[in-house]
Amino acid sequence: MKGLPIVCAILALAVSVAQAQFALAAGASAPKFKVLALAESGGHHVEFTKAAKPWLKKCGEESGFEVELHGTRALAF
Repeated sequence: MKGLPIVCAILALAVSVAQAQFALAAGASAPKFKVLALAESGGHHVEFTKAAKPWLKKCGEESGFEVELHGTRALAF
């Protein structure tokens, strides 16, 4: 259940990237939007989070969206 926020964030990112790619393929300019990504910064997620941050930033720059990354410590489930 702890991995659910990460799965949701990845799903939201995938949908957003697909929408941007569709707009680019149609010849329209990419829409400006933000992607909210939640990341666990402890335990076995540390290396994944370190690798994901620059990758998400690069994807955003290439596809015309901005990534807002937040930790999950403040969230209560």
